[in-house]
Amino acid sequence: MTSTTAPSAAAGAAGALLLILLTCPGGGAVRVQGAGLVAAGVSSSPPRYVMAGQSAVLECRFALEPGEQLQGVTWTRDSHLVYRWLPATGPDPGPGRVLAFGVLEDAVEAAAPARTVRITRATTAMAGNYSCSVHTDRGSAASRRFHLAVLLVCKARIETEDSTGVNCTVGWRVTCARVFPDLNLTAGVFDPEEGRFFDRVTEWTKVVYSDNTFGYHAFKSYHVAEIPKSSVFLWSLSFKDQTPLVSGNVSSGAVHRAWSGCGDPPAPREPTLQVQVTGGPRAKGATRAVYSCANEIPEHDHEHSQVSAKELLCSDGEWIEADADAPWPVC
Repeated sequence: MTSTTAPSAAAGAAGALLLILLTCPGGGAVRVQGAGLVAAGVSSSPPRYVMAGQSAVLECRFALEPGEQLQGVTWTRDSHLVYRWLPATGPDPGPGRVLAFGVLEDAVEAAAPARTVRITRATTAMAGNYSCSVHTDRGSAASRRFHLAVLLVCKARIETEDSTGVNCTVGWRVTCARVFPDLNLTAGVFDPEEGRFFDRVTEWTKVVYSDNTFGYHAFKSYHVAEIPKSSVFLWSLSFKDQTPLVSGNVSSGAVHRAWSGCGDPPAPREPTLQVQVTGGPRAKGATRAVYSCANEIPEHDHEHSQVSAKELLCSDGEWIEADADAPWPVC
């Protein structure tokens, strides 16, 4: 009984081995080493991102076994098909045929090698997780996903807004419009003597546009007496991956030199004198105190007017005479 089953088992094993040899000729299939963004020119390392509006090249790195025939390469973005390369047919093969879909439609070169996707002009809509798959006569293989980062850098504006001598305030306005992707934002008044932020900007106005780009705006105002004289206003804008965007500082010392320390101007020397405090030229950063007679009205013809006045300027925290030779009014 047992002698009749052994030959049948041997025949079955031989048939299974023959089936394996028929379905896997050559002993192997395509291997995909990876995919990613590559430099357009000669570069020692691949770029981390592409700027919106610039060209970009995506590369699918794979190796075929001897005798293996390439049948196509496909690319997906966030699991959606966006690109397909097919080998050309006919007597003159050429580079192959390209079909693009979705965000890559009408945005890639029509003739490209199988291993690369050549984007003519990157947009923020193209950002996402990409993967390539290689198809041959022996099977298919896919790469791991990689993130394509497309940056749109805003033209950040930093404005200093100082008041007149009436309320002695200073404000900083930070504006960053049309930026992608989202940002990390840091700003505030920093005191270098103590090595810490005296105050931070915590409230930002964020705008999301229809194309999923962002805009940011912030304004912070202080009374100059509240800010340490050694402080600076620091700002830093960077992308979520810590790619720096713009940074800088504005010293508050100039504001203090302009407004702090003068206090009220000297009292009039005579009871008939009046004093009027007005804003002076911004370039000088000073206020003016003008002394004149309270009971005199200047004539329309200033050259023949008998009214005299004395002017003091607030400069570097002190009231000084604008013209030391000019006499004080006698009323």
